[in-house]
Amino acid sequence: MRDRFHWITLVSLLIFGLIGAGYSGKGIVNVRGSIIFEWSSKVGVNHVFTIALLKDGSTYDVVTGNGSHIVIVNGSGYVKEIINVKDRLDISDDSIDIGFGYLGSNVTHVYATVVDLEPMMSIYGGNYVKTYVFLVSSLKSSNTPYAIVYRNIGNLPIRDFDPRLKEVSSDIYRKLIPTIRTGIGNLTSPVFSSAFYVGSSVLTLIEEDDDYININCDCREFGFTTGHVLSYANGNQLIIALNDTINGDIVVVYSLYEDTDGNIYIDYNNSAYAGNISYTGFVPDVAATDVDGDKIEEIVIDNSTGLFVLEEDTDTKDSSLLSVKCHIGAGVVDRLMLGNFSGDWTPEFIFYDPVNSELEVWNSSSKIYSLVVDGDPVADIVLCELDGDGYVDIFLLTNTAAYLIYGCGQYNYLQLPATPTSNGLIADIDGDTYLEIVFVANDTMYCYQTSFTKLGNRQLLNSYAKRTFVLDSDTDLDGISDWEEVYVYSTSPYKFDTDDDGMSDWEEIYVYGTSPISPDRDIDNNYDNITVSIENNEKSDDPELLPTLLLGSVDIYVVSLFSIFSSALLVAAKEGKYS
Repeated sequence: MRDRFHWITLVSLLIFGLIGAGYSGKGIVNVRGSIIFEWSSKVGVNHVFTIALLKDGSTYDVVTGNGSHIVIVNGSGYVKEIINVKDRLDISDDSIDIGFGYLGSNVTHVYATVVDLEPMMSIYGGNYVKTYVFLVSSLKSSNTPYAIVYRNIGNLPIRDFDPRLKEVSSDIYRKLIPTIRTGIGNLTSPVFSSAFYVGSSVLTLIEEDDDYININCDCREFGFTTGHVLSYANGNQLIIALNDTINGDIVVVYSLYEDTDGNIYIDYNNSAYAGNISYTGFVPDVAATDVDGDKIEEIVIDNSTGLFVLEEDTDTKDSSLLSVKCHIGAGVVDRLMLGNFSGDWTPEFIFYDPVNSELEVWNSSSKIYSLVVDGDPVADIVLCELDGDGYVDIFLLTNTAAYLIYGCGQYNYLQLPATPTSNGLIADIDGDTYLEIVFVANDTMYCYQTSFTKLGNRQLLNSYAKRTFVLDSDTDLDGISDWEEVYVYSTSPYKFDTDDDGMSDWEEIYVYGTSPISPDRDIDNNYDNITVSIENNEKSDDPELLPTLLLGSVDIYVVSLFSIFSSALLVAAKEGKYS
């Protein structure tokens, strides 16, 4: 697709310099680098503040949300479905308020935490909160192994528990942490997270087989991730950064275990914590990665004076205390991410400095890169692999511009025609191998094509739900890992069949020995004595095919994973440890 755009690049820039991408009168669109406007489209609802990527066959949809409705838009800007979350969950008209927060995604599924404020049927009055994990998937009819795992979700019952929380504010949904799916400890299946703030902060972890644990974080705000940071504990641990508790700002590390009856508990004998922290930013930043190459991950947190790297020491198992490995005097840190930016063997710390309006990259002792950016970040920094050089690249969306930083410091930027209200995505959503930048401004989705062909968003989409860039997935489900597609075969990690010759990349590499990036039309891939080229020509004559190619054929289903009356919450503190 990109080749046919070159001749209209100047025309596009001229048009949008005059009319602001069709919907905004903001003025000139400045472009540094090869970024081309593709389309803008009304999504059918206002105040969209969250978007996520959802796989749909050979292409991808963008799922948008405004707290009450989910809208599914295909790679060409066509609105495929508008979902009223309240109606889909069959929530009573007696509900006082209902909304969902930021969308999470692992590409094949998009999920969100839904909060429903219900009136208390009691002589004492008051209200209670019911929460759901809400799932959108396009794999219902798929035969992939991934679909087999997820099919069980639809059978989960809705359960209610005694009421606990009494209040909810109108902006609660924008404070909800994105739902993640991850594995922790010895749990028999991955858990979905449901995290929200209503008077207190609550984190619920729900297994796909209906087992769960509630954790009352007793703080104003919190962030969380997972990592194998305790060498003496099994599997990954849950890491929570807690802001403004009765013991100040702290970090807790919980090991979880499941008994023979399926009940999930915190293993306080294999947990740890650290205090004397002062977080910055709206939500505490916490990440985990192996900083020193010892195969055990360290915890990285933001502090008012920079970054702290925490680790276990020889006494942690007995004392439950984490030690400070190092302090990095980077100043005010916000939207922390971790990735190998410079090419050495250790990861760097990538964040936004709100004091100097800079995107900064630090190693363990000094700043190695900075870029003054126009505007303030709309959401998290996105780590990606744009150019295939083996080092982390960066996509940053601010309220005025989009930046693509690659090659250890080169960058492209786009001055935006409208102020984004959502986070940004970078992915190949239309199957042409080129990555697109996508964001929503109120009710309008904008799509720009870049010249890059590798891999976009991965953090928070991988199986460990970390704020790091990890190529541990197979995005297009063709049997070849994203890492191999980018660094070994130069195929598209988004396309099942990179060269569109009717054979998957996996078949070309492992069955026929042909090139997955050069069409092979004389292969009989289904042994019917008809070559791929003849079969494709026959298909192209079918007038029924065009709508399918344009609109996609997706089997979307939405289910309620779990519902709870937020009560009987397990206290998330080891007795005596914080006093």
